Amino acid sequence: MKRRVTSAVQSRLAALRSRTLAARLAKLSAGVDGPVVLLLAGDVQHDLSTWVAAFGAARLTVLAEHSPVLHEGVRCVAVAGRREIDQELTLLGPCAVVVDEVAADPDKQLARWARFGLHLALGGRYVVRATMSPLEWQAQVAAAGEEVDARTREFLAESAEHAQRAADHLLLPKRRRHVLRVNERTADIVLPWRNPELQITTLASRPARLVTSRVQVFSHGPDHVFLPEVPFEAPRLTCQWYQGEIEARAQMLTLNGSTALPPSFRHAWAERSGNHGLRGVGRRFAELPERIPATPLAGDYFDLNAALPGHFGHVMTESVSRLWAWDEARAAIPGIKGLYRLPEGATRPTFESRLFEAYGLAANDIHWATSDVALESYVSATMPWHNGRPHHFHPEVRQVWKRLGSALVKPGESTPERIFVSRGHTDRGCRNQPEVEAWFAGRGFAVIYPERLSLEAQATVFASARVVAGFAGSALFNLLFSEGLERLIVLTHEQYVARNEWLFGVCLAEELHYFWSEPDTVAGPGVPNAQSFHSTWAFDFDRFGVELEQAAR
Repeated sequence: MKRRVTSAVQSRLAALRSRTLAARLAKLSAGVDGPVVLLLAGDVQHDLSTWVAAFGAARLTVLAEHSPVLHEGVRCVAVAGRREIDQELTLLGPCAVVVDEVAADPDKQLARWARFGLHLALGGRYVVRATMSPLEWQAQVAAAGEEVDARTREFLAESAEHAQRAADHLLLPKRRRHVLRVNERTADIVLPWRNPELQITTLASRPARLVTSRVQVFSHGPDHVFLPEVPFEAPRLTCQWYQGEIEARAQMLTLNGSTALPPSFRHAWAERSGNHGLRGVGRRFAELPERIPATPLAGDYFDLNAALPGHFGHVMTESVSRLWAWDEARAAIPGIKGLYRLPEGATRPTFESRLFEAYGLAANDIHWATSDVALESYVSATMPWHNGRPHHFHPEVRQVWKRLGSALVKPGESTPERIFVSRGHTDRGCRNQPEVEAWFAGRGFAVIYPERLSLEAQATVFASARVVAGFAGSALFNLLFSEGLERLIVLTHEQYVARNEWLFGVCLAEELHYFWSEPDTVAGPGVPNAQSFHSTWAFDFDRFGVELEQAAR
């Protein structure tokens, strides 16, 4: 009898705590949109009536190891482990409240909070059992190990500083806005659930292709330098029409609410796609820096943006490559215009206007944006050029190149068959560049600086060159105009990790030779990868002289 009385008292106390907690959260989250999620242990039955009364059944989702129907109208999902919880929270979108009743150990609570707390909307609350005081939680966050990255730790520390207690629980507020990075890998699954108000229509597509190549690749230098392999699969291309509230920001960043859409990422098939306009937090989220509100722009627009606008290499591989879908988009949406974000501080395009004109877009067919814009209709095509793991190109890109060449290459012009492509600026500067140029000139190569030539002259020179040698970088991207390339010789240093030249070689050449000299700056403690990537260097004639002679035959 005593046990039954004790059990009844405990049940009433638990119900009272639940009502108090639910009421407090309902009040605190009154202005926060989004679902309310309960993370429950699978072997414990819970009375959801107080949560239904506070939030409504339609707003509640229960994630548990088992999913009995706990209350009519409440969505209950069985989940096995953190990965499945993470997936469900991703589909639900920014949450107003996440109540985690599973973990009671502080270390486990912190690990779950660091992972699941990012799914909250700004102003939302992550709720755990009060195993420690707010001050102790701040110390726990400060002592977190490497499993919690620096930016996640910042968000947790700020949250712990403003924690509140209620009904034996700790309420941890979300005080920073995060966006979920959705790339091509996950878009088809995530966006229909997470962004139901965003209408997405496929205007064009090309099937995935297995890409083979005739090229023979020779890597001269250390064995540790990574080069991709062929054959490889080029994923399907799609051209998507987004209708809804869209922000097109600098550096290709494309937002719909709390989601960074696939057009944001030049490496949109990477495991962890990034954007220089975002600060990564955890594996899939990013912190969005404060910006001036976007300017509304009426009409329909086609994405021509580049991660680094005004940079020849980025425009050729990112903006131009998307044009495979331009004709189909224009047929589906008469009057559509291109949208190209100019470099910071620029008021008009330079080479871009002539480049797009060669494809068939007149200057007045393009909106040359100088600030962030808010759109309701935006069309963006998958880039068929992926200079990041998994490295690939889709053969469809060759149709774009061919159309550009037909407008820019001057037939019948007398041009050299062997060219050495040099560089006129200091980025990744070769310290013995004059000696390298003289070496190639002495063997019948015409030394050219593409940036000193018109687009037509560049296209014409590369179109008829049989052997192309040069320093790695965007000057070599004119290879896309090549019509009979036999041999490509690339000189660079070991810390240069871009593989555009490899992609061009696989696509166009019979032989590809890489020569990897040592850089002056090597990545390591205190030296970021970006610094070593842009390092100066000198071509090592003592090491590679004989092999270079054979390659340049």
